Formats: sequence, structure tokens, C-alpha cells
Amino acid sequence: MQPAINVGSIVFTVKNPTYQPGDIVAFENSLKQIVTHRIVDKAAISEGIFYELKGDANNTPDNDPVSEKSIIGKTVFVV
Repeated sequence: MQPAINVGSIVFTVKNPTYQPGDIVAFENSLKQIVTHRIVDKAAISEGIFYELKGDANNTPDNDPVSEKSIIGKTVFVV
């Protein structure tokens, strides 16, 4: 997430009822790892709300959309 968040930083998150493009969120990926990326798009489909995420240092968005259920929270503070 550089330059917004440096490698090795501690990220504090808060669970929100909704998230929007531009928000930086922490989520659990399919490998059960916690990842922090920025929301670039949001889509509501019959299965629920899904987000397209991208790390700021990455050239392209992540391959898989992330379900709202997988989001731990929005970044509110970084140390």
C-alpha cells in the first residue's frame, strides 16, 4: 500500500456498515491472510456486495472480487 501505508506499519480498522471506492480496507483473502488494499469499485449482485480492490503500489486490481463479508474493517489509523 505504499506510499499511503509503509511496509511494516500497524493498521487500525473499524467495521463500517458500508464501504466506498477510495476506502482502504483490511480483508481476509482465500489463503486466510489479512491484506490491506484500496477499494476501486463496488458492485451489488444477487449474492451480495462485492468490491474490486487494488494495492496502491500495484499496476492492476486484484484478480478476485472481495465479498463484503470478508472485509474486517476500514483503515482509520496507521502507526
